[in-house]
Parts: sequence; structure tokens; C-alpha cells
Amino acid sequence: MEEYKLESYDDYINFIKPANFDEADFAAMTKSEKIKILKLKKKLFNNEKELTKEILKTFESKRNKLKKGKKEFDELLSLLDKAGIEFKTQEFNSLTRAEKRVIRMDYYGSTTKPDPELLSDFYSRACKNPGNKNRYKPEDYDLSTSPSWLLFRQFKNFRNIETRVKRQLSESGVNPQDLKNMAVEDYTDVIHNQFKRAEDDENAPMFLGAKYSFVKDFIKNFEKPFVKILEDVGVDKRYIKELVKNMKSKGMSENFRVFDENGIEIKGPRISVHHKIAVNEANSKSKMGEINLFENLCLCIDDPYHGKIIHRLDKSLNENGRLMRNSMAFKNKNVVFVGGLSPIQQLDYDYTNDPRTKRAQNNVFYYDGSFITNDTEELREKIAARKIMENIEKEKSDHAARRAERFNKNEQKPKEQKSLAKARFSIQSLRKSMRRR
Repeated sequence: MEEYKLESYDDYINFIKPANFDEADFAAMTKSEKIKILKLKKKLFNNEKELTKEILKTFESKRNKLKKGKKEFDELLSLLDKAGIEFKTQEFNSLTRAEKRVIRMDYYGSTTKPDPELLSDFYSRACKNPGNKNRYKPEDYDLSTSPSWLLFRQFKNFRNIETRVKRQLSESGVNPQDLKNMAVEDYTDVIHNQFKRAEDDENAPMFLGAKYSFVKDFIKNFEKPFVKILEDVGVDKRYIKELVKNMKSKGMSENFRVFDENGIEIKGPRISVHHKIAVNEANSKSKMGEINLFENLCLCIDDPYHGKIIHRLDKSLNENGRLMRNSMAFKNKNVVFVGGLSPIQQLDYDYTNDPRTKRAQNNVFYYDGSFITNDTEELREKIAARKIMENIEKEKSDHAARRAERFNKNEQKPKEQKSLAKARFSIQSLRKSMRRR
């Protein structure tokens, strides 16, 4: 067998990467080679732990001094650079609430019912009139004439459900001529009505969202090296087994619990799906519809890498009338899993060269941003005021219910208890009067 020469960390990283190294390679080594591998690995892991501690310590101890141009900030940037993380400040166009809502709907694959007060008057009237139902055929609706639908159409998942959207528009009795005036909120209601499983369902699942699709694709292609990294960082094998099971069946890498045979919970890391380019920065992409593509997503152990490090310096600011944003990103643009700050605790894959990604990119639509929304600040203020009044009325109702409950409890006491209480009161009153004398 060819002898491996590992003179530096770079040699070791290139050698140990799951793409070109596995357990069979390790088993075929001589004893001295195995010892060298394990020593390098231990040293690299220890260095990663120390670097992570130092970054977190810098965030905590110098958070009031971390301003650009200061020595402390330069020290932090140096540490982040060692960890393969870059800090950037760039100009960006803030997304509207409607744009963010559509991105979230595509990401999660579900939607909640919009507030009725945000719906257009003509749309509400059409839905309430039973005589309009199926007045128009689904094929009568040309969605390309609707500015608001062009916002949805940027995403492949919404293009795939256009037939069902047309069917629901027909059932709701919306005039095809009104498509050009349909707001984002109206389409959200159309989609919710079409996909809800029961009449009173607040949440309606539409399709497998980008988040869950990515997790399923990841575990299908990277299960073995992913499991190996988690084992190396000390995650319980029973937790890993349940995690992999959830990722394969549900596309979920978080929000589940594992218990041993005695009913004691087995703890493990929460693993989040991270947008490499954040949703707030979606307009920095050439096409907004690319924000949820696999190439822009990666899995990341939440504590501390995702929650306490990579998003720690996120901030929007106004510099001389220009909207700027501070953020951090991994230097490795192809990273798909971050289990630590060391390269051997990370996995990467170039989704930009994946045929599926190329097909998705080729079919992303441009749009000019001229969608319609009824989601105005005035409406929001009215809704907020209404909810405040509802909460006040609820508190009054709850208070009255508690008083009635206390009264009923007193009424239900046995007569003997009441008599005894009266006798005690009389005795106490008599004692007080005797003391006064």
C-alpha cells in the first residue's frame, strides 16, 4: 500500500475528507500510520475547541467595544478568519413584508390563513357570494396577467401548483378580469383555502418546502460522513440514529426528542438549516427566487455555531441615506454542513454544478416588483388595536369567571363548615371586646 505523508494540517484535511477517505482506508494502514492520523486529528479537534472558546469569549467580554476601526474588532476579525468566516458590510434593498411572506411559504411549504381585514374588497365579496361559485372555468384564468402572482411564480413550488390555484379561483368565483388587481394576501387566502385539510385549519401544508427538501437530499447523499462527524464531536449514537431517521422520513433535523429505555431524555445538538445569503439580503441575489435553492442552504449545529457565532454581528444600519447590512458568512461557499469550525468537521458540495440546480435556475422568472399588497401600516394598526380590545375583553371575562368560581365554591361548602366559621368569628369578636374592657 502507498505510504501517506502527512506533514501539515492541510495534508491531513485533504486526506481525511470523506470524499477520499473512509474506514476501509484507515483499516488498511499500518499501526504507525494510524497513530499519526489519530494524533493529528486530536490536535486539530483541540485547536477547534480553543478557537471556538476564544471567539465566544471575545463576543462576550468585548461586545461594547466591537466597533469597526477599533483594535478589539480587528482582533475578532483575525479570529473569525482563522475559523473560515468572513465579515462583510454591504448595501442592500430591504424586502417588503409580502416578499418575505412568499419566501417563507416556499421555505416551509405551508401557509397560515391571512387576516380577513387584509383581503381586497372585491375578492371578499366574490368569496361570500355563493352564486359566483364555478361561474368561471379554471382555464379562464391567465395568471401571467397578475403582477402579484409573478412574485409567487419566481419559485418552482408555486409554479407547480398553478393548476390548483386556478381551480380555487374558479370555486371562489373571482372574475378573471380582476386578476390584475389581486393582492398577495388574496392569493395567500386562495392557496390556504385550496390546501387546508379541515374547514377550521389555521395552517395549510402545500408542498414539501425547500427546508425539508434540502434536509432529505442532504441525508440521502451524506449520511455516512455526517454521522461520522457527529460521533467525532461526541454525540450519543442513539440520538444520531433518531436524528437520521427524522431527516429521512420528515426532512426534519430539529424539534424532536429521544429517550432511553428508562425514559430519561438523551440530549443532542439542535441542527438548523441556515441561509448562506440571508432572507433579508435576498435582493442581493440576481434573482429572488434563488434564495431557497439548495446552493444557498446548509445545515449547522445551532449552539454555538449558528446561533452564537454566524449571526452574532447581523445588523441593519443607515449610512448617509444608504441602507447597509452587517453580516458574516462562511468562506467556503459550497459548505453543506457545519459541525464545527475545523474543515474536518464540515462537509461541502457544489450544488451550482448539480443538474437539478441548473434546471431550477433556468426556470426562475424575473419580475419588476410591481405586485399589489393590502398589507398597509394603517390596516396593521387597526388590526393591532382590535386585538388589544379583544385581549381587554378576554381579561374582563376571565376575571368575572374567576369571581363566579370563587362564589360557587363558597356556596357549595357544607352548612356545618359555615356554622363553624361563624362560631369562630363570634369567639374572636368576644375576645376582642373583653380585652378592651
